[in-house]
Amino acid sequence: MAFKPIDPKRDEYRRYLERGGIIESLTKVFVRILKERPEDPTQYLLHNLGDARLQADNIAYLQNELEDARIEIQRLTEIIKSINPDLLNEIQNKNESPGEDSSQIGLSKIQVQQDFTQVHESEDARTGTILMECDKIENATNDIE
Repeated sequence: MAFKPIDPKRDEYRRYLERGGIIESLTKVFVRILKERPEDPTQYLLHNLGDARLQADNIAYLQNELEDARIEIQRLTEIIKSINPDLLNEIQNKNESPGEDSSQIGLSKIQVQQDFTQVHESEDARTGTILMECDKIENATNDIE
């Protein structure tokens, strides 16, 4: 058997593909194809290579995060709805000392209102973030399809 010299262009292409991680990625997908034996190997290759695979993993993660956030929003909404303003005032009045003047009571009520507003604002901000993530998921899903 005679030694065949390596074509410099071919060697250059091979090194380029190795540096970029292409050969390793393709090998991993080909191994999965051989193990799983999908009906349509070409489609399997397309859906399990590069960005499509990463996007699918990212979409699954974001969907889980979205569901967790929805549950948390529902829980917080129920807590907010269950707050009885009369009971809140009664608790506030019990915690105030008898020597406080009316301006201190007014300031305490303002603080309670500010705290309540902050809870609503943080919930609204989180809802906005979740909605933006939903849009990203929908766009990514449409891109994959």
